[in-house]
Amino acid sequence: MISFARAALLPPLIFLLGCTTIPHEEATDALIGVWHRQDFGSGPYTYSHTAYLADGRQCVATFTFAEQFTQVHGLLSQWSQTDQAITTTFGVNTLGRDIGDQITNEIRTLSGDRLDLWRTQPASETLERHRRLPDVKPERICELALHVINLYNAMEKMAEDRSASPG
Repeated sequence: MISFARAALLPPLIFLLGCTTIPHEEATDALIGVWHRQDFGSGPYTYSHTAYLADGRQCVATFTFAEQFTQVHGLLSQWSQTDQAITTTFGVNTLGRDIGDQITNEIRTLSGDRLDLWRTQPASETLERHRRLPDVKPERICELALHVINLYNAMEKMAEDRSASPG
C-alpha cells in the first residue's frame, strides 16, 4: 500500500519523467549536425567532431596534437536511434574496430547546442559531453574522416612494402 506522502510525489515525478522524454522524430532531427566532443583526449590540442547525417551516416574525425605525439583517427559508420539511445554500427575506421561492431549510447541530454551521451554497450564510466557546431557542414566531417582513413591505409601499405622488401 502506498502512503499518502508517496502518492503525492507520483504526479510530479511522472510529469518530470515525461518532460525528459523527446519524441523519436524530434530527437532525430535535433541530433542531425556536427558535434564537438568536450573534455576529450590527452593533448593540449584535441578535436573530435562527430557528424550525424539524415541518411544514417555517422562520421568522426579526431585530431590530437601534442609535444611528443600526434594522433589522427577517422570513422565512417551508420547510426540509428531508438527511444533515448543511439546505436553506431562501425564501418571503415582507424580505431582498430571490426566492421559491424556496435556501440550504444544513452542520450542523457539533447537540447539546443548540447548533447550528453552515456555509453551503455559496451559499458563506460565516462559521460561524453558535446557542443553543436552549427557552422560546420556534416559532409565536411565525412570528407575529413575519409581522408584520414585513406592516409592511414597508405601508410600501412608503405610499412608492409618496406617490411616485405629484401634488404
